[in-house]
Amino acid sequence: MSDAKPQLEKRTYASILSFVGITRRATAWMRRSKSHSAGRVLLWLLIVLYLLLMYVVILCWYALTICFFFIVIPWRVMRRNHRKQLHLQQAQLAALQNLQPKPSDR
Repeated sequence: MSDAKPQLEKRTYASILSFVGITRRATAWMRRSKSHSAGRVLLWLLIVLYLLLMYVVILCWYALTICFFFIVIPWRVMRRNHRKQLHLQQAQLAALQNLQPKPSDR
């Protein structure tokens, strides 16, 4: 009775662009493989190459995402705030200059 298969098989729910998810999917492919020894060696080689390639892709994706959200967007917000402040200062200076009496009015 202990040899019965479980009702629910193990599933991988990790994210597509995560190191854990890619590794779990690749090892699941290996476990599902019914190849003989030569086929398994070739499959392991392909899985290792696939994992290396996908790790590089994921690493680049994370680097681009971090660069975009933690460098580019805050830089744009700071520049926008700087231009806004500059415009406000110029408007205040123009208003103050209009309040001062001109030399020809005396």
